[in-house]
Amino acid sequence: MKPSHALIRWIPPEQGGRQLPPAGPLYSTVARFEDDEHWPHEAWSVLIKFEHSFNAGHYIYAEVSFLVDDAPANLLQVGSRFELLEGRRRVAKGTVVPEEVTVPHELNPLESALIG
Repeated sequence: MKPSHALIRWIPPEQGGRQLPPAGPLYSTVARFEDDEHWPHEAWSVLIKFEHSFNAGHYIYAEVSFLVDDAPANLLQVGSRFELLEGRRRVAKGTVVPEEVTVPHELNPLESALIG
């Protein structure tokens, strides 16, 4: 399965997220997808490959893929929204974006709000 690309926002510690974003360049954890009707009975782990960070490291543009080949590819389609979890703690939110999208060096408030 071909990897997708996503914009990911790390949730700040005061909102229950991590103290610091992972250092990268690779990070793997469980993801909960908005469109996954089988959650939590079926859970999927993803591999995040950091490509570009911005806004002081609070956001990243990354390649996202499942750890197993038989995962439901429809969950990583453009427009899909997901959360990254460490145990029960939600540590990031992401949106799958078209591969050809131009990623800015910094996000403005509107772009940040669209990610969540």
